[in-house]
Amino acid sequence: MLALAILSNEVNFLELLFAASIGLHLWLAFSQNKWTMLTLSCCAALVFTVFLSAHLLLGSPLYLIVLASIVLAMSGYFADEELAIATDEATQLNNARYMEPAPLLNLPNTKLLRQRYYDWRKDNQHRAALVVLRLEGFAQVNQHIGRDFGDLLLAQSANRIKQLLHIDEVISLAGEQRLAHLGGLNFAFICNLAQQKHLHEQLINQILGATVKPFNVANCTIKINARASYVDCDEQENSFDNLISFAFLALDSHPKQQVVAYHQQMKIEQLEQQARLHELANIDFSSELELYFQPIICNHNDKIEFLELL
Repeated sequence: MLALAILSNEVNFLELLFAASIGLHLWLAFSQNKWTMLTLSCCAALVFTVFLSAHLLLGSPLYLIVLASIVLAMSGYFADEELAIATDEATQLNNARYMEPAPLLNLPNTKLLRQRYYDWRKDNQHRAALVVLRLEGFAQVNQHIGRDFGDLLLAQSANRIKQLLHIDEVISLAGEQRLAHLGGLNFAFICNLAQQKHLHEQLINQILGATVKPFNVANCTIKINARASYVDCDEQENSFDNLISFAFLALDSHPKQQVVAYHQQMKIEQLEQQARLHELANIDFSSELELYFQPIICNHNDKIEFLELL
């Protein structure tokens, strides 16, 4: 538009096109809703208006208006570049923050724990126990303090547990790592019981005692809870995935117990419960269910107190 105005070589047409140019530029600036660009554009527009008024009223040189228009265009350009650079930097920071390793990313996962268990069983026929730990109380921490502090607290809890497992009787998974992360708030390790039959129970008590100690996170003292279950790998000779499911079943079957030992009766009770739920799902309540009410009579006045549903 500026080039057309210059080629027209008409003063009035120049002024008209300059005014249209400033209006279009301001409209574009407001449509982008960027405060830096808006401020620079409005200042340049004010300078343009002053020079245009001076040209019309006082006959000031026309090149001042042209200069104001060029400054206006440059201000918008540099504002866009600056904001684009700032946006790119913010995006890079967010991506870098997103790519930062999670607090438990360096711990072995379930796949590595499974493979290491099978490898160890090939070379050793000793008695072993699978121990599953579950941390509790993080929902309140994430809700009231924040997820970042919850992740930090989770990492501190895992470090406390790892320090107690640096013994030869706990099977190494990767280097010095002996604790595996099963996902969420669940952890596991495998204990060799060849030397001490109840070593896994002693370790569980030590871990629970260390976990309940208050944590100092962001100048806040926080307490969390932990529960544990264990499965005898020899008594429950089965696949590793079944051993994991047995340990979770023990935790879910007794939610109020802090330490639960899995036994075969838990699986039987689970199957019976699933069978009852399956029967209830197939019942036609409209034709097969009958309700009976039994009146309860008061001895003092022989009146009906309430009806009991049978």
